[in-house]
Amino acid sequence: MKKTVLLLLGLVLLLSLFCLSVNAQTSYVQATVSYYDNATEIPTQIYTLKEGSIKIHADVKVLQPQNGDIKLITKAVLNGQTVKTAESAWLPTGQTGVFYLATDIAVENKQCVLETTIVDRAGTVVFQAPVFQYEENVVVPDPGKIIEPLSKTVTLTVNGKNVPVRREEMQGMHEGGSRDKDSFYFNVAKVSMDLNSEIILELKGINGTVISDKWMVSPQQKKIPRIVSKGVGYIYLNTPQTLFVRDWATKDGTGYEDLILLITPLETDVPYKYAPSVTYYADGVLNCPVNPSFSDNQIVYFEEGFHKNVGALQFKPGMRVYLAPGAVLDAKIETYDVSENPNGIKVYGRGVLESRNATNSGFKKGIYFENCNNVVIDGIGCRNAREWQTLYLNCSDFEIRNMNIMAILLNNDGIDLDGVNGFKITDNFIMAADDCFGWHGVDYEKIATKEHPFGRPTFDVYAENNMMYNLEGNAVRFGSSSEQESMYDITIKDTYVVTKTGYAVAITMHDWAKVSDVLIENFYVEESIGTFNGVILAESVQDSTSRLNEGRGLPNGLPSPYGSVENVTIKNLYSPWNGNKPPITVGGCDAEHAVRNLTLENVIVQNGSTIYTGGSGAEKITMQDIKFNPSTVHKDKTFVSEADIIIK
Repeated sequence: MKKTVLLLLGLVLLLSLFCLSVNAQTSYVQATVSYYDNATEIPTQIYTLKEGSIKIHADVKVLQPQNGDIKLITKAVLNGQTVKTAESAWLPTGQTGVFYLATDIAVENKQCVLETTIVDRAGTVVFQAPVFQYEENVVVPDPGKIIEPLSKTVTLTVNGKNVPVRREEMQGMHEGGSRDKDSFYFNVAKVSMDLNSEIILELKGINGTVISDKWMVSPQQKKIPRIVSKGVGYIYLNTPQTLFVRDWATKDGTGYEDLILLITPLETDVPYKYAPSVTYYADGVLNCPVNPSFSDNQIVYFEEGFHKNVGALQFKPGMRVYLAPGAVLDAKIETYDVSENPNGIKVYGRGVLESRNATNSGFKKGIYFENCNNVVIDGIGCRNAREWQTLYLNCSDFEIRNMNIMAILLNNDGIDLDGVNGFKITDNFIMAADDCFGWHGVDYEKIATKEHPFGRPTFDVYAENNMMYNLEGNAVRFGSSSEQESMYDITIKDTYVVTKTGYAVAITMHDWAKVSDVLIENFYVEESIGTFNGVILAESVQDSTSRLNEGRGLPNGLPSPYGSVENVTIKNLYSPWNGNKPPITVGGCDAEHAVRNLTLENVIVQNGSTIYTGGSGAEKITMQDIKFNPSTVHKDKTFVSEADIIIK
């Protein structure tokens, strides 16, 4: 079957003619053509021709002034015959700058092709776009983080379309100190697609790099088909999915870096950037001011390019902010006190927040929402924030999906929650130098309410199909700061961890929160690095990180400074373990504040190999694998017994 698919590669290459937007250049004109569904007020950008009214839009950059005019012409052609023609108004070319031409055409048969040109008054074609037509499997290459250089070791095509591979720098501290790190580098490619059948990713080494048949494609648990043939690597995919590729090349003296393929669904609901209701930021059109001021229900569009010194984006009710593919914002999101709005807040697209500069001072989170409701974050990237990369405090009704969050700086948690409810977290890639999921209760004063004077609880949280790369800390951690009433009704399913350094799952109540009704299911760890690693930690303790021992006052009337862990199920967890800590540790403060009803079902530990393969040495845990810690309060007693643990 694979051989048959490979033979089709020649035909697939023809699809490269049918791309969404095209850059071409004559002696004086450079243009980019885009297509939109013109049926709604905020059109959806389309990536394959369909029946209905289509808006054709050309961004035109006049490089040299000309004494004449140009216009946009689009023809709908069926079986070689022109069935419809649409033309724009004339555009003078007497001055340099960025302009646009637009027209509409009614497509009655999706088997048509659209042929688009820009001509002068003499009829000379000064720009010609490739034909645009219907595709079965739509593949849209993404320029990626354009401020980074192209990879010098590998190229990628997807169904014959070239997809840029960038050598991204995950910035180290470079500032000294015991936890300083050098920068890490990764080859990163981004692409969106809408699949009706299997597509082919083709990797070729360049500059002496050779694709190795020993490569590993994560998530390994999904057993994604791939082969190496004559030094070329092929991956076969039938659904959008982040892929992490290691050991993909043989070293030739220059070395290589891991390859991250961020494969997301097609975008929807993309604003028409020149609509009167849209604020459009792009080089040559309008630059975004520092710390911009917005209004309720405003629509903001950031075009491909590097937007410098944007600073803090503070959202207003009903705002929609779109980051186009290739848009890189020198910015952070910092939003407070946005009440629920029928339209809600949405930040979406395929662009990237480069937050290192914006988080040098002030609040040092890349994305921060406080007291906000009804928010969608979809598809964007966040890079190099100086502390926790994203934090949601005292918020409700959020969707966080298709994000790529990547940093290795000090204390770089990935997605942090504090006093929230109604969260759905799906299909994200999270690289962190601390906890990938860090779900805390850090400062109860901010989340205390009349109904919950000891801190609003975190509840109704659902996470599925998230991929993690963890360099310090833990893959998933509840606590250690737990200054809130409770955490409950939490589900984490289908989690794929490429690398971890601490625990796969750590539930550490160091303050007064009660954790209960938690399900963690289908959790797969491929590699454990370093010596400070275990598999599962569940405890209620008091240590130097607790508010009691930090010298900060406790809330008046607090029944107890100690927390507890109850009714937690961890099911189908696989992890290597090669550290100096027990694979599983449980412990409690006293008889009322301990671990109760912890169910471990099909928890398998791989001892002796850094990569989990499911082969020799993989065994289900038993009671002998569990360490029962003495209390940190009553140091001569252990308050968790075998009766509190259920192993299936």
